[in-house]
Amino acid sequence: IHNLKVLSDKVDDVTTEAAILRSFLKPGMSDAERSRALWTAVVKYRHQAPPPNEDLAADWEVHDPVKVFNVYGYCMCCCSTALIEALNRADGRDARGRILNGHSVPEVRYGDGWHMFDASLITYFPRPDGVAASVDEIGAALAQWYDANPGYRGNKSKRSEEHTSELQSHHELV
Repeated sequence: IHNLKVLSDKVDDVTTEAAILRSFLKPGMSDAERSRALWTAVVKYRHQAPPPNEDLAADWEVHDPVKVFNVYGYCMCCCSTALIEALNRADGRDARGRILNGHSVPEVRYGDGWHMFDASLITYFPRPDGVAASVDEIGAALAQWYDANPGYRGNKSKRSEEHTSELQSHHELV
């Protein structure tokens, strides 16, 4: 038997890029919904760990969605960025990698501009209108917050104390 493919109606078909698109995208979805669905696919089929080294080329990290989903199942931020980029490009949208606070993240272009979907740290940041923000919008929001709260800039212990206090208050309520 050659090229045998066994599929189930209980599991997504992630055997090719085209199959991944068919498994996660539905007719009538907007570009925003399609991008979020592909982010969900990457979140679902990989976890955060140092990427495998195949020693096949100078770029030793695996950036192929099919290989990561089916062979390894793990990678770091630049690899998950590449997965988001590859799947969105395969679906017809521009995509690019960016750096956000020393972390590699992808942006996808649709509608009114660029939108960040980080599958590595499993997040995206919706703007007040619900649309995923871009790296530039996230950076501007952080700068605005630090301008309004200057005592936190560069003060990791103060941010940590605040977070610990919030967690304790939450646990007391639960």
